[in-house]
Amino acid sequence: MDIFGSMFSRRLKPDPKSEESGEEKEKADKKERPMSADPRRYSHQYNQNRIDNEEDEDEDDEEEQEEDEEDLDELLGDSDDEREKMWRQPQVKNARPPHPLTITHVNQTKDLQRLEDVVSAADAEKQNSEEWLKAHSVSHLKLTLKDLVDKGKIGRLHPDQQTGKVTQHIQFDAYDVNEFEYRLNVAIEMYTKRIKWLLQGSKRMFGHLMGRRIAVCVDTSDANMGFGRQTALQEALLHLIDEQLTEKSGIYLVGFGSDVVPLWSVVRDVNYHLLQEAKLWTTQLRGSGGTNLLKAMKHVMKLSDLDGIVLILGSVPDQPSEILCDFIYQMGVGKGVTLHTVAYDCSNNQTNVTLKRLAESSGGRYHCYTASCEEQIYTGTDISLLLCEIKEAQDVINKIKEMRQGMMGNAIISIMNEITTEVSKLPQSRFLPRPPGHELPLRLDIPNFHPRTSQEWLQQHGLKGKTTAEGFRKIYRNF
Repeated sequence: MDIFGSMFSRRLKPDPKSEESGEEKEKADKKERPMSADPRRYSHQYNQNRIDNEEDEDEDDEEEQEEDEEDLDELLGDSDDEREKMWRQPQVKNARPPHPLTITHVNQTKDLQRLEDVVSAADAEKQNSEEWLKAHSVSHLKLTLKDLVDKGKIGRLHPDQQTGKVTQHIQFDAYDVNEFEYRLNVAIEMYTKRIKWLLQGSKRMFGHLMGRRIAVCVDTSDANMGFGRQTALQEALLHLIDEQLTEKSGIYLVGFGSDVVPLWSVVRDVNYHLLQEAKLWTTQLRGSGGTNLLKAMKHVMKLSDLDGIVLILGSVPDQPSEILCDFIYQMGVGKGVTLHTVAYDCSNNQTNVTLKRLAESSGGRYHCYTASCEEQIYTGTDISLLLCEIKEAQDVINKIKEMRQGMMGNAIISIMNEITTEVSKLPQSRFLPRPPGHELPLRLDIPNFHPRTSQEWLQQHGLKGKTTAEGFRKIYRNF
């Protein structure tokens, strides 16, 4: 097809002005030229006008595309690092179909980031400590030492006469310092309440389980089920089912010793009868040889439609730590399945280290529970993150105490009391003694006598007036 035919095949929006001008030219040509003129000249002129219009529209499309790219660069940033930070990988597993009227915009990621604080406050019980601290950490609340120093006013440099070292002088308002210290104490109280909540019920023994569809792997080796540990473990698992597994949408239970013994072949949706079946399976757990953890992980990793895996281990695994961590890392790449490891009343420190490494290799969390040593429970991932925030807040409070003494490092600190500053601006007359009720509004009493001049008043109440009045009374009595 020639160039003119290809141009006619495209859908275009011709310019009305150009069409009008073309019609006027055709009419003028018909008047000037005879009827026997060649019609191919008219078609060539019309095609040339169409080509010019197409070139103008192509230039407009290129300009609009360049403007869209510039707006996108301003939103996401020019560097690749900024683009990676702004981009959020969508979660498509077990996701609901989108609403037909939903419109995805370029600003969707920024809108989601603005809603993080609201979602974090509303879903605090559904978040782990890392997610919860995104909206409640010391840095997010702007309670760091840097934020406190920014509230001060930097004065002049004062060099020491003996050593020659320059000392910085910073002035702070007393109200700002007191308010900052109060907010730090409120934050510490908030972290403490979160820790107490994590130590309640089944969360104390197994931690806070995340995910909607999870697999629970229970160590049923002879070492973990013997010496009176079987009854305590079964009671703890029953408590876990009643408190946390009932809120999940799907569960999968499996016990492992020398061999893997699952309760079901696939992940099952949670309902009342399923939970009763899980409780019955828990009461029938018995010791089954060694601790073949690698075989159990191979079995669970083959399952589909899972958000997380909960590993409850109370004995030393048969495989070395390096092999287990390498296998978990390789099998978990691209799946998005996290591993929540629980050291259940395990006295072997090497096992605790192995479980912690397994959780870190999969991007999950580690929890430790011991009935004898209460301090071990604070080494878990969720509680240790909160303890770090408490320590950071306490360090800032200690710095405030140093500031009240006049020093913070090499800088001289002076806390200006706002009351003293305002009092110095008042006039001296404000400090004179004042009668009671001086600050009340002025109240005027209306007199109950008729106003008269002093001369008129003395005629009645003066000495001469009184003498005349007494004389009239005596005369009246004589009559």
